[in-house]
Amino acid sequence: LSRENQLRLAELLSLSNLKRWDFNILNVIECLNDTPRNKETDDFTTVTTDGTSAANPRDSNILVIVGWAIIASPESQRVMAISIGRQEEFETTLSESDGYNFGSTESGLSISYATLVYFLRAVEAEYISDNRYHNSIHASDVLQTLHSLIQMGRGGISEALKKIDEYSMLLSAVAHDIGHPGTNNLYQINAKTDLAIIYNDKSCLENMHAAKTFQLILNSG
Repeated sequence: LSRENQLRLAELLSLSNLKRWDFNILNVIECLNDTPRNKETDDFTTVTTDGTSAANPRDSNILVIVGWAIIASPESQRVMAISIGRQEEFETTLSESDGYNFGSTESGLSISYATLVYFLRAVEAEYISDNRYHNSIHASDVLQTLHSLIQMGRGGISEALKKIDEYSMLLSAVAHDIGHPGTNNLYQINAKTDLAIIYNDKSCLENMHAAKTFQLILNSG
């Protein structure tokens, strides 16, 4: 990324921005792809060598980056600050009480952030990029929305959540539509697809999402 986009990305993925209800995940995509977005259609286009425009690839590790920024906070925020030369600013604006601190021993989880990133990469690889809606961008959007809701509940309902509850919820958001083929359960049943046969016509997609997620979790350690 250019220096300009590095700074913009760090700002977009700051904790103050990530907790906003009006956060737009497409701004992150625009930054990562270094491609302007049509604000009316939310489409990304790029100009080819012959002067025509074409759809821009939307695969940009968005789920890995947004997932790491949120779930690995505040460590992720510290790493971003160091990478753009703003560590002193980070140390004066954030404390260890900010973010989730899932990697700390105090959390009771001691999550390895390297393993977390490995898991995020594995999950993103299972999302089908050709799926126009249930893709890794949608998963990133759901993750950020859940994060925003948790932050809104600080001092209130969120205080009833244990660290393991928060971690489980965030991982569920990451993987909730993993492997979605782009068709619904009714289609699976009527077409007698493999998913319908495997899950006996019962919540075919939901069972598949859960099964894939647990397979990846068991193989991530």
